[in-house]
Amino acid sequence: MFLGLMILLAIFSSINYFYQSPQPPPASGNIQFSISSYNASIDPHGVLHYAESGNFTPLNNLTKDSLIPILKEKKGENITTALKEILSLNASLISPTAYWEAEDLAQFLNVSFTGYKILHSYSIPLSPNENESWTQNYLSFNITKFNVTVYNNSYTPSTNVSYSLSITNKTIVFLKSKIYNIWPGGSFSEEGFYNVYGNSYSITSSYPYVSGNELVFVPAQKASSGLIYFSKNLYIQGGISVALIGGATESNTPTVADGFYIGIAYGYINSWTFNIPSIQRTVYGSGYPYSGSVAFPANTYAIVVQYDPLGPNVNFFISDGYVKYQISYDGLNVYYNLGQLIYFNVTLNNGIITAYVENLNTGQSIKLSVSLKEFRWYPKLQPGLYTVYLGGATGTADANWYINYAWLYYRVPYFIQNATVLLEGNGYTYNGTAPITWLQNNTIYHVLRYGDGPYSFNLKYIMLGNKSYNEFVKIFTNDTLKMIMRYYNLTVNRNYTGLIGWINATPIVIQNQYGGLNYTLKFSWNIETYPVPDYIIHHPLASSVFNNNYAFEYLEWAEYRLLADELYNFTIQFTENITQHLNYNYTKFWRAEAYAIAVEMLSQNIHNISSKYQHQFPIETLWDGNGTQYEANVNLALILENLMPLNITIGQHYNITSFYPVRGYWVSNWSYVYINVQNLPQYWINDTVFLQYNYTYMADMGSIYKYFSYWQIPNGTYSNVTLYNPLPTTITFHYGTYYLNITPIEFYNATSTLELMYNASAEYKAY
Repeated sequence: MFLGLMILLAIFSSINYFYQSPQPPPASGNIQFSISSYNASIDPHGVLHYAESGNFTPLNNLTKDSLIPILKEKKGENITTALKEILSLNASLISPTAYWEAEDLAQFLNVSFTGYKILHSYSIPLSPNENESWTQNYLSFNITKFNVTVYNNSYTPSTNVSYSLSITNKTIVFLKSKIYNIWPGGSFSEEGFYNVYGNSYSITSSYPYVSGNELVFVPAQKASSGLIYFSKNLYIQGGISVALIGGATESNTPTVADGFYIGIAYGYINSWTFNIPSIQRTVYGSGYPYSGSVAFPANTYAIVVQYDPLGPNVNFFISDGYVKYQISYDGLNVYYNLGQLIYFNVTLNNGIITAYVENLNTGQSIKLSVSLKEFRWYPKLQPGLYTVYLGGATGTADANWYINYAWLYYRVPYFIQNATVLLEGNGYTYNGTAPITWLQNNTIYHVLRYGDGPYSFNLKYIMLGNKSYNEFVKIFTNDTLKMIMRYYNLTVNRNYTGLIGWINATPIVIQNQYGGLNYTLKFSWNIETYPVPDYIIHHPLASSVFNNNYAFEYLEWAEYRLLADELYNFTIQFTENITQHLNYNYTKFWRAEAYAIAVEMLSQNIHNISSKYQHQFPIETLWDGNGTQYEANVNLALILENLMPLNITIGQHYNITSFYPVRGYWVSNWSYVYINVQNLPQYWINDTVFLQYNYTYMADMGSIYKYFSYWQIPNGTYSNVTLYNPLPTTITFHYGTYYLNITPIEFYNATSTLELMYNASAEYKAY
């Protein structure tokens, strides 16, 4: 509340009005001043230019959702630039109330100028102790009238986001074909058996043996078997194929028999068996095929295929180490004679056993397939260690079975763990002027919503295990604030980020047991959300800010500043001209002259003082010449404080409870400020000192400006020192004695007489 200094009404009537000064008393002497008039004009261009030239810096902490400071007067940045900085802040940095203060204030650029008002005043004598002769000077101040209608544009947009992230892995297998040369050049173990019938067999180390390019399995001897074998980790689901080319050159019997066999056994083989009993014998064709000296592992299951030229037969066996299951095809048209070459190939793939036999000399061939399901029992194949073996056998007929070539076709698996990454969620966008809410995924942008309201989003990534990924995600909203005004169009881009994050995936590669590679993805992510502050949803009404019309107040401040400048310009001329004849420094008198001219100007121009005249802004009292006592007081305070500015630092505030005097400075529990006070000429004192409590101008804007009228007390002790509130009731300006006489009144309904010692080096504290 304004607690300020005021020239009040004369005491000669019960009707309140400003005291009208009489003509100054006649004087004659050595002081002459011949300026008879002074005219000044404060035009619209001057007011607007002064307002636009104001230099301010935005304050930092603007998140308190109440009327708070938003700017600090400081050189270096004009007010338009400072306000644009504030209006471009996102919602996490500025509350709705503070934002609307800036919107309100910026609309001083939308002012409309409505006319002029001419104010009159007069100069006064300076010193009661000098013989002065001069002519009263007539002063005219032509000030502009204006109006500003402010409106609420919009608060900066923001968006609230919640999300969930899920990762689902799925492994796929890529197979790469490989060839392993068994013979020649392969690495394998050898086993030779003689007399294998009846499971009574002896092992000889003389077979298999190498003869030139031939690997001979068995001699031309009945009931014999010889084989080579090797173990290898196989991804059996990819299928394997074993092939050989061989034949025989010797035989001691009229026919050759038993031929070649190829086996695939699970695990590592350490013992063998022959002629194990058969619990299934399915024969297609004529004849009664025998397996002869075919070897079976004794400790695991095996899948074995035999080409027996005696039939000719192709025999399919499954052995579990104790019994065998047999499906045979007899009487086939692939015959063999000594010296001929046989191509024999066995393939196991997807539960199908396929045998292909071709006489490379005659071209006779046969291809047969048997499903594992055709056997009464069959193993469930699984990846792992397998033993592959190839052998030759004789029975009641013999031949020296040998091979020239043998090889293994197989597939190496590459396990790739792919991932499905799902980022999904929902959000809500608040405020703004037609905001657009965006989902940014790397360099791709998708609109989630136009305008405010709810939205949802869903991002799905299919990530391959053998690739790297760096996904950037951002959800934000933006809009453009456009304030179209008479003297400047203000455009501000506004944005708010609700979510920002990264999802990274890096392949980890290790070699698997089958000779291929395993690819897995190692994930890392960092996703941050930025929830909107509570004041986005719960805040005061915009009207609670815009009803204050800070744009008008700012222009009002500019006009008071310019009026004070004009008063100063005249006062300096006047006092310098007079005091040069008095051997005084004019600074001793110019404040007194300025004070008197301001008093006189208000006396001449505010004609009606009544509570029925109530304005929103003090300047309107000057414009129409009517006002309340409070408004008259405020006008004097604003003129003087712009004319004689004070350096002030705002302190902490407390509730008013009481006050009491302490020698040397003021102490109480009411709100305090630090004040650098003004000087008054000592000859005005007459043992009566007036101290005015602070008036806060534009208080709702958080003290962009605060005006104080504390007056520094000249050295001495005064018995009548009083703080005044609400205001003094009487001010009499005497031309004859040339000093102010102010009657003390109550302060918060309590009058105190204070003894105060002046300390020239101290700042007076009012607590």
